[in-house]
Amino acid sequence: MLACRPDDPAVPPQITLVEGSTRKVCQLTGETDRQFMSPAHNLTVTRYGVYGTDLGQVFEHAGVMWFLFGDTYLNLQYLGGDSIGYSADPEPEDCVDLDFVADAECRYLPPRVPGIGHGFFEVPAEGVGRGASQFIYFTGNDPNGTEMTRSYLARTDDFGRTFELVYENSTDKFVNLSGEVVDPLDLPGFGQHQGDIWIYVGSGTYRGSDPCMAYVPLDDIEDHAEIRYLTGLDATGCYPDWSPHEEDAAPLFDHPVIGEVSLTYNELLGCWLMLYNAWDMGPHTVIALRAAPFPWGPWSEPLVVFDPVRDDAFCNYIHVPWNIEHCDNLHELPFRENEWGGSYGPYVIERFTKPTSEGAIIYFNMSTWIPYQVVLMAAELRIAD
Repeated sequence: MLACRPDDPAVPPQITLVEGSTRKVCQLTGETDRQFMSPAHNLTVTRYGVYGTDLGQVFEHAGVMWFLFGDTYLNLQYLGGDSIGYSADPEPEDCVDLDFVADAECRYLPPRVPGIGHGFFEVPAEGVGRGASQFIYFTGNDPNGTEMTRSYLARTDDFGRTFELVYENSTDKFVNLSGEVVDPLDLPGFGQHQGDIWIYVGSGTYRGSDPCMAYVPLDDIEDHAEIRYLTGLDATGCYPDWSPHEEDAAPLFDHPVIGEVSLTYNELLGCWLMLYNAWDMGPHTVIALRAAPFPWGPWSEPLVVFDPVRDDAFCNYIHVPWNIEHCDNLHELPFRENEWGGSYGPYVIERFTKPTSEGAIIYFNMSTWIPYQVVLMAAELRIAD
């Protein structure tokens, strides 16, 4: 990873999008790809009872990609909880072969954590593996069940079949999470740590907050007191300052629209990437991308990596209300003909990143709301010398 010296302060990487490169690779979930009225790749209704779902945050553990899906429907009207998929597929272009954590009847097995209701907005948001265990962050909702207001850490030792609650993680700035396991020697200012650290960004008010940053030594992830929150940089402009108190966490940049978020380190581009859905960059919600030499910044200005109009998603794989234009039949649930589909939940799948002559192709999951499915997307990025 990049270094930083007081006489050579870091600057944001210059990332651009190759024009016309953002595209849908395939539909990951569901039984039918309604864009083409053809069988979806994974036939998740027939195989696992997954009629529709969203999100799809991905983390690696034990050589496998684990997909954390949100509210999952068993049929047109019944919400059956959340779902967890997994895959070891090495190649994305022919879609991703996806299986689900399932019961003896091969029906998907919703994760159940004692103390979490698992209703609307109470979903798995991020995960990290340590040894034989997986630690999954879940969101929790407000008393009315209409908004994410808190997060919890849970542990599973049997790959998502049973869980125990570790602690309530946040009721403020770290409700939705995304992060990376890193060697502390790869980042300035972490030489005092032995063993990997889990460094992550979080958002607070749902789709209405700036991102903040925290870390915890991976071996201490079950001890909430070991979390440290980024308060800013020291006088050199290179080394981060940390506090044990969440209220001290400072925003990484000013863009108070963030809910779901993806933080990854891109080896090919040599920088950190953050993706999130932004509703204030045009008439429709877009997927924004920022880049930085370090996880704490400095972060570039937002680049629109997906626009539903520019990238021909509307009327093809994202629904347009019939009272606006009758151009598709993408609505799956009844009485949704006159409701907009939309893009959200962009989660980069790191193992799929491919080199190009001037940069890299990234692959990311994205939810489309109507249809209520997750699609795999690709976009080509360039980076200046």
